[in-house]
Amino acid sequence: MRAPMVTEVWARAAWIPVDIARGQGYPEAELFAGLPFDAASIRRMRRVQWTDYCLLLERVEAMAGGPEGCAALLARSYHRAVPELASVRRAILSPKAMYRLVYEVVNPILFPCVAFTYQDLGPRHICIETWMRPGVPPSATLLRTSHAALANMPLHLGLPPAEVVATVTKDYAHWEVTLPPSATLVGRVTRAVRSIVLGVDDDGTELRFRVDDTADESPLERATARWRLTKRQAQVLAVVVHGKSNKEVADELHCAENTVELHITQLLRRAGVKSRAELIAHYWTHR
Repeated sequence: MRAPMVTEVWARAAWIPVDIARGQGYPEAELFAGLPFDAASIRRMRRVQWTDYCLLLERVEAMAGGPEGCAALLARSYHRAVPELASVRRAILSPKAMYRLVYEVVNPILFPCVAFTYQDLGPRHICIETWMRPGVPPSATLLRTSHAALANMPLHLGLPPAEVVATVTKDYAHWEVTLPPSATLVGRVTRAVRSIVLGVDDDGTELRFRVDDTADESPLERATARWRLTKRQAQVLAVVVHGKSNKEVADELHCAENTVELHITQLLRRAGVKSRAELIAHYWTHR
């Protein structure tokens, strides 16, 4: 399966505005007018053109009453389109962990035509940058809705919204994000401790948390020990978890793509997951 070209996005990204439109009862005739797909056929596609995705997003934004309304709806649909992310939400106690997972792993996979960077600026501060890759038409709608989504992301963890200061041009955005105070995490930490001690969630669901003494280890060291990886498997994993394609992994490690595919198959088996996205999500969120 080939990766999307620079002018394409994974079709999963387009599922999100489509889900919004159907859930809100927006008129599909207006939403899909002139587009090469509809609500049914998009589910059978692997890739869509960037310009078609942007047009779809613009229409949803207009129907939702603007970027704030659109971003709120996008947030609710995001985890349905990326079920691997939804499956690990309960394990994420830190807002930083969620931002990092989204902007270093998930979004680069969904949107290969857009570049993202994540920078940790301190206990409650991070910086996110987004820009269009060369040859990609800019999307003001994407940047507007992204701004609102950045502020709303802590809501997924039951926390207040973040404060966001933005510098935005037509094809570039720089966001400085101030996260909610750490004191607001006390309730979730207490819940996590209860889960560890009792082995059940608040609703009685059995959980599989574990306590270890590897707090000073890097995620790669923990994964290597936990999954009993060989040195080469660990090297492949270290590149894969940053959203790199098989070709990019092969180029970086100076090996054949077939060799990379073999290592990834072994990594999935050792990690006990079924997809590359699950592997990446499990890597960044498991402690």
